[in-house]
Amino acid sequence: SSDVCSSDLGPPGSWCQAPGGPPGAWGQASDAVVEGVSPEDHIPVVPTSPTTLALRNIPKSYTRTMLLDLLDEDFAGQYDFVYLPSDFKCLAVYGYAFVNFTSHEVAEEVREQLDGFCEWMVPHNKCLDVSWSEVQGPEAHIDRYRNSPVMHDSVPDDARPALFESGQRVPFPLPTRRIRLPRTRRAPMAKDSDYE
Repeated sequence: SSDVCSSDLGPPGSWCQAPGGPPGAWGQASDAVVEGVSPEDHIPVVPTSPTTLALRNIPKSYTRTMLLDLLDEDFAGQYDFVYLPSDFKCLAVYGYAFVNFTSHEVAEEVREQLDGFCEWMVPHNKCLDVSWSEVQGPEAHIDRYRNSPVMHDSVPDDARPALFESGQRVPFPLPTRRIRLPRTRRAPMAKDSDYE
């Protein structure tokens, strides 16, 4: 499809992030999602048997518990990593999540079943968009987040990545270095024209 981009950095039709979009504004469901990488950095190639999915268009008022309830309807005990990025202050989610499943087959089934899901527990006019994440597997996610500011003690538990084993929450591995305090994003200043 014309939405899948290619580059000299990967084979034609390589998975890549749609150029210029912030999280929640990526390309089609067939495109891989790049976590925290600008399109100019590189074009990621998704492994042949990926297990981590990116879920987009999640209602901003959703919580990790609500997302887990959705996953548990048909896939209880079949995921081992869930991260629903949130604003640390107000806990409004950014509208996307990363979930790693226990096998490629399960992840593919989830992708087929939940892509286009619209029956949210709260009013929301967007349907779920499910695609492969660039970062794959629980070890890669642990490496990515164990020393991240998102794991700082000041961050509420619901805003942190969570690990699971056989359907039960397990502790995230301890950091290997001191975790710095997270920076909060400041809302842009309103202009007078915004109130006219």
